[in-house]
Formats: sequence, structure tokens, C-alpha cells
Amino acid sequence: MAPITPGLAQAGGSLRDGQPYSVNGQRPESNNFLIDGADNFNGVDGGFVLKPPIDAIAELQILTHTANAEFGGNTGSTTNIVTRSGSNEFHGAAWEFLRNDRLDAANFFENADGLTKSEYRQNQFGGTLGGPLRHDQTFFFGYYEGFRNRQGETISHVRVPSLLERQGDFSQNGQPLLNLCPNPPACSDLPAPFAGNKLPFIDPTAQNVLQLYPLPNAADPSGVEDLYNASQTLRDSEDQFGVRVDHYLSSRDALNFRYMFLNGSRFDPLSTSVAAVPGFPVGEDHRTQNFVAQLTHSFSASLVGTARFTFLRNKFLFDEHLNNTSPASLGFQYQPTLGIAAGPPFIQFGGGGYASIGDPITRPRNTYENAFATSNSLTWIRGHHQLKFGGDYRRDQINVINGIASNGFFVFIPFTISNAFASFLVGQPLLFLQGGGSQPDGGGDLSRGLRGHRLNFYAQDSYKLTSHLTLNLGLRYELPFPYTEIRNRQNLFEAGAQSRVRPDAPVGLLYPGDPGVPAGLIPTEKKAFAPRVGVA
Repeated sequence: MAPITPGLAQAGGSLRDGQPYSVNGQRPESNNFLIDGADNFNGVDGGFVLKPPIDAIAELQILTHTANAEFGGNTGSTTNIVTRSGSNEFHGAAWEFLRNDRLDAANFFENADGLTKSEYRQNQFGGTLGGPLRHDQTFFFGYYEGFRNRQGETISHVRVPSLLERQGDFSQNGQPLLNLCPNPPACSDLPAPFAGNKLPFIDPTAQNVLQLYPLPNAADPSGVEDLYNASQTLRDSEDQFGVRVDHYLSSRDALNFRYMFLNGSRFDPLSTSVAAVPGFPVGEDHRTQNFVAQLTHSFSASLVGTARFTFLRNKFLFDEHLNNTSPASLGFQYQPTLGIAAGPPFIQFGGGGYASIGDPITRPRNTYENAFATSNSLTWIRGHHQLKFGGDYRRDQINVINGIASNGFFVFIPFTISNAFASFLVGQPLLFLQGGGSQPDGGGDLSRGLRGHRLNFYAQDSYKLTSHLTLNLGLRYELPFPYTEIRNRQNLFEAGAQSRVRPDAPVGLLYPGDPGVPAGLIPTEKKAFAPRVGVA
């Protein structure tokens, strides 16, 4: 087992928050997570979704290559949490954990650039309470935990246009400003210099977009003021609670119910996938609910059966665009193709080191996942054998929408002007891209409604050969059905094939309903047998 690498965690941002480690050389997404035997798994990104406080946990198991046949579905590990239950006595706890920038030193870049020390204030607080509702028969246990984090983010030595460059004056750059294509479209004539290294005009739309750039507040080594330093504050807030009720119907029958709820939000002024300067923040909103109902019946002292129903709902709104300046208000002659993503286009420079600006190229990515599951098991102790048989069924509903360059994406390079930023000022991009949106015929529709289900069966025998030697034998069978889409908005590629469902589609694209293409695109795998053999 190894922790996730810092580089992977930073690049993935909050999409990696539920992926704490890698096991057996597998990807961080390859681990399964359970709470009281119920799924605690993000079916879109991988990783856990609920993280109950330590004081609400009775037991924690991390199963790797020694897992019994009861566990499967993932090639890494299975982490199973058992929550605490109440007792005949009332017990509670309360806590507050604090971290504060007043106790920290400024980081290296803040000291070097003379910046004010970044804010860092983290509070984690909560409490638990458990006890009887009816003596010797019904018990409860509940918890609440809040989390607040205000953490500074420092950007340093980012190149922004200087005060002169903002006016089209490049006389301080030390290099001649050339028109590389004085007689378009041929561009075969010799480059023509601009008088005084100054542009004769600035495009009105570029002038509007220019206001999105912060003014420089630091100088480069040559003394030209074209650098920008700043400290911004990332804000995280989260609240969660849970309650568990255990009720004994008789000496042979026990019921327990457990409900968990988590709600959180994030404001990030400098997302990893957005502009290099402030002004284009992204938000995040997540809410998770999990319910478990379980009945345990003892047929005899050696035979116990368990039936369980679980429900998990996970809403995750990632990289919400919070700067909603429309392209039209800046002077562009087009509209966003995804309304919830409306904002300024992303503008990138392929030379000169100028900071990119604008809302992210991709996102927002909004997912709503509902997972229903039912499972049954039978445990039988017979002599030196501890036998367990069972199975489960899971149904997934995943609704997702993912924006792709819906506000437009511009790239500027040192052409047709010899400076990339000058090319921007005169309105000469190398390329412009814009992702599609919802159309009446379904073309370019960025939303998807995925549906999937699976069946699993297992048999396990823990055979105690001696008091010092145990043989574990198991067999698991998994039947995962490929995900389908509610309106068949998915396709696959087969070279040279022409779709009959969509005759107007490009050659090679096939859709559900074409010969040999089922609703889930691929055949169902029906030979997923997984034997287990272990010696302890």
C-alpha cells in the first residue's frame, strides 16, 4: 500500500480527494470502500464519498490480496468501516481541532516577494452521542462534524502585459515588432516592421478582454514591470451527520438502520485547470446520502442469515464557472453552447510566457449518482468449517453533463505579428475552437443518462485444519452488465463500417441497434469466475 503521489493529487484536485492510496500496484481508482457492508464508492471518479469521524467508527478493515470471496469488484483493496452503535448507557464526546496561520511562518515565495503571509485557518469540530431508547432492546448512536478551511494560495512571477503593452507599445521588449504577413493571404513578402514598435490599432474586442487581466505589480530582472504576484484564499466548508438505530425484535432477530448525510462546498480562486491569474474562480458543490437497513436472523447457534438493503446518492458539481461574463458582452459574435458554463473564453498564448486567462476549457462537470443494492448472506459453522454463501444485486443511475470548450478557446502565437500578445491585440488568433451544445436532433448533446446493473455470487470456506493452520477456499462469480444510455447517446468505432441507425454518421461510428452493437455497445462478460485460495 502506498499513498497517492503529491503530483497526482495536485493535478487531479478534488477529483482525487477520495483516493487516499494505491494497493498491489493498482491505480488509486481501483479500491473499493464500504460502510457497514454498504457501498461507499464514487462510481464516476472512484474513491470514497463519505468519511465519518473517528469517534463514530467501531472497526476499520483494509483487505488486500487476502480478501475472502465475499469481496470483489475491484483489483486493489477493500476498505470496510463498521460504525458504532449505542448501548444501555449514555456516552458522548466533543472535539475541536484548530490550525491557524498565526502559528505558521510565511512560505518561501511570500518572503521572497514581500507578500503578506497567506491566510490559513482550519477548524474541525463536532460531537457524538449514543445510548438506549429502550433498555436492552433499542439503541441509538449519532454524530455531527463540521469542517471549515480558509487557505491561502500564492502565485508568483506570472507574466502579464505591461502598462505599455496594454496600449500596443512594445518598444521596451528589446526586439523589433514585425508584421510577418503584410499582404495576406499569401504571406510571401518580407516581414514589415512597425514604426516605433507600436501597433497602429487595437481590436475593440481585444480591448474589452484586456480588462480581465490584472495590472502588473512587480518587475522582471530587466526592470520592466510585467510580473504579477498575489495571494488568494481557497474556501472549503463541509457538514456531515449520521444516526444509527439498533433494535432487537427477539433473541434471534435484530434490525438496524443507519443514515448518513454530507454536504460541502468549495471556492477555488486558482483552479488547476483554469487561468494563471485571479479573476476566474471555480466552485464545487457535493452532497452525499447513504441509507442502510439490515435484518439479521439466527436460525440456530451455528447458522445465521443476513439481508441488507442500501441506497447511496452522490451529487458532485465540479469546476462550476463563477465568472459569468458572457462572450457577447466582450464583443464576440457567438453564444455559449452550454448555459450553465457561460463565461469568458479561454485564451492561451503559445509564445512569450504570457499568462492564460478565461474560464476553463472543459467543465463544469455535474454528476448525479443513485446506487441501489440488496444483498443476502448465510453463515454456517460446521465442525472445523466456517462456511459463508451469498450474493448481491446493484443498480446504478448516473446522470452527467460535461462542458467542453462551450465558451470558446483561442490560441495566439507570434503570427501574424512577431509577438503573441500583439497578435491578440490585433485580433489574429492561430485557431478558435468551440464545443457543441444541445441541438434539436441530439447532435452535440453534452448530457448523458447512464444505467447499469450487476449480479455477484460467492461461496467461502474457512477450514481450520489445526489450531495453527487455516485453509481459506472461495469462489466468486460476477456478472457486470455494460452501461446503457437512456436515449442511446453513445457510440463506438469500427474501421470501415457504416451505421444503419444513423446513415448520415461518419464512416466507422456505430450506434446501439446497428448489427452486432447491443444497447451497452459491448457483449456482457459471462465468464467472470474468481477463485480464492489462501493459507494462514
